[in-house]
Amino acid sequence: MTKQINQDVAGFKDDFFKGLSARECVYGAAALLVGVGGIVTMVFYYEVQMNIAITVCMPFIVAIGLCGFYEKNGMTLPQIIKSIVRLIRQKPLTYQTCHKEDRQSNYLIERELVDHRSTPQKGRKHGKKQHTTG
Repeated sequence: MTKQINQDVAGFKDDFFKGLSARECVYGAAALLVGVGGIVTMVFYYEVQMNIAITVCMPFIVAIGLCGFYEKNGMTLPQIIKSIVRLIRQKPLTYQTCHKEDRQSNYLIERELVDHRSTPQKGRKHGKKQHTTG
């Protein structure tokens, strides 16, 4: 009897139980416990019909299950929700333009800087003085 061993060892390093990771097992067990506990409590303690109890508990089961099993771009569902909330709470970036006069003066200042950088500097060569205009 021969057993085939998969050569992809990297795929099995996250396995915890029956091909599930530890996170998936924990969230799966939590969803199962919340579902069974909620349904049993509603049926026997509050005397609600079984179908109604299942319908009421199903969103909680699905939400807990998705937290453990859903993953997109390397992020789990709670991480995705946190990033969305952070983006919603983020202050918007605003851009404020200058007045026409301010733009003209800014343009002149920038033009002077460009002209100053592009013209070669006359330094002291062979004892000559640099002429400055004031």
